[in-house]
Amino acid sequence: MGQRTVAGHIVRLEMGESEPSVFTSQHLPSVQLEVAELREALARLILEARFSVRTPLSGPPVVLAAAGQGALMDQTIQQALRWGLWCQPGQSPRLDGCLSLLERGLSLDEYERIQLAVGFALDTLWDGMEIALRESTSSRVLWAMVGGIAASYLLMLAAPEPVFTKGLALVLTAYMVAYLGVGPFWELVQAARELVDVSRSAVSFAELEGAGHRFGLRVGENSTRILILLATAALGGQQGLAVRGSTLPGFGWASWLSSTQLRFPLLALESVRSIQLTASGGLVIGLTPTAMAMASQNSGRTDHSVYISLDSSGKVQYAGITNDVARRAVEHLRQKGFRIRELLDSLSREDARAVEQALIEIHGLARNGGSLLNRINSIDRANPRYAALVRRGRELLETIGYKVE
Repeated sequence: MGQRTVAGHIVRLEMGESEPSVFTSQHLPSVQLEVAELREALARLILEARFSVRTPLSGPPVVLAAAGQGALMDQTIQQALRWGLWCQPGQSPRLDGCLSLLERGLSLDEYERIQLAVGFALDTLWDGMEIALRESTSSRVLWAMVGGIAASYLLMLAAPEPVFTKGLALVLTAYMVAYLGVGPFWELVQAARELVDVSRSAVSFAELEGAGHRFGLRVGENSTRILILLATAALGGQQGLAVRGSTLPGFGWASWLSSTQLRFPLLALESVRSIQLTASGGLVIGLTPTAMAMASQNSGRTDHSVYISLDSSGKVQYAGITNDVARRAVEHLRQKGFRIRELLDSLSREDARAVEQALIEIHGLARNGGSLLNRINSIDRANPRYAALVRRGRELLETIGYKVE
């Protein structure tokens, strides 16, 4: 995938005058996001967004704020819309002439240069996304808006030792670290710095295009998909990402990565005061007392998780429970070629077994005509509490929006 990861990044958790907790992050796999998952998530995010994007019959694209929200928009999105009028996804500025307004020279400011280069980096992965989105939005405008958020964020990452202390930048950084893991996140930071340096000195569109393509190759398709996913979720602002974050594909694994690598749950973001990127390639995270207590408890937890694996057609082919998702993921991949996806974590063993059995009830064992390759039930049907436990499992699945019919 072109992604290089480095184990051993130092993480420092700070809480006022208390003694900081300093440790070395573990080297663990990033959330793996498939194209189909990204396409489905983008369509859902736009449908659920607090604003809609439309292309009127005449005139430029506009963004309509939700009722009661007024017409205020983030400056980044406004700039993105301005740039988005120049080219559509898939067009080459040099071949299609869609940048004819700038044919007198590369008269772009720093942000516009970065955004154009990021557009080239995202362009190949954006192919086909408009098919899923065309019923709800103008893919041309959305592409510009997502590219604008991504460009602004990469520009911030490229700053020397940036500190994120509030708002969308803080939440987006926490999610990026959680989804990628500390090592791959730092690879994204280094790639962003290279992209910004080249873009600043570029004298032609060809150089910006080359910079964008090199960025994409360096971080890899999976990290680029995650960047698109989180940038789209971020269009709703800090609250939008915080509210919708738990519904994103891969959130379960990302939450586990956060708990394991950063030692605080991703759902405890309201207790994070700051995230700083250090010159040595580490992270300094400022936490409130509440988050620090949760971090302490988390380091000794032995809770169970429920996971599933999908076959090539998207059907659930296996359901299981574990108290070590990373180890189990490696075992399944090596022994059966399965990629697993965490559904629920922080469960007691009884609740985990209840969820697993509910999944067996929903999808059925293959030997009984269902789709699951599991050999046996998780809970014996002769168990007098069988019905109550399966009902409990279904209720837990419903809390994450899992279809239980």
